[in-house]
Amino acid sequence: MKTTGIPEDTQASQPAPSQRICSSCHRLLPLTAFSNNSNGRPESRCKECQRTRQRQRRQAAGNTQQATASKPERVLITDVAERETRLEMIRNAIETVQLSMIRRACKQHENEFYLETGWKIKMLYKEEL
Repeated sequence: MKTTGIPEDTQASQPAPSQRICSSCHRLLPLTAFSNNSNGRPESRCKECQRTRQRQRRQAAGNTQQATASKPERVLITDVAERETRLEMIRNAIETVQLSMIRRACKQHENEFYLETGWKIKMLYKEEL
């Protein structure tokens, strides 16, 4: 019989190829208890431990989202009672939309120029008009 350099007791303590030890709960489980990762190999944690860990992460993330949710809500123009403030908000909104339309048209003309002349298309237009 051919011997390897590994002691016999070490070989016996290794899990069978159809089993794996979970790195989280340290239980010896069949491979069906593990999800496969992107390269087709079993994950290091069993499905149960992964579910528990993901649940804890979602709960922790949910708590932080509630803490950062103190961002002020957008004000609807129609909800503003003062006429002058409402008109100023309308003028600002119209100006913002017009500038956006101008920027989009300039980019479109720039892209058409690059296509006609054979240049590579680059969106370099950043300055506001």
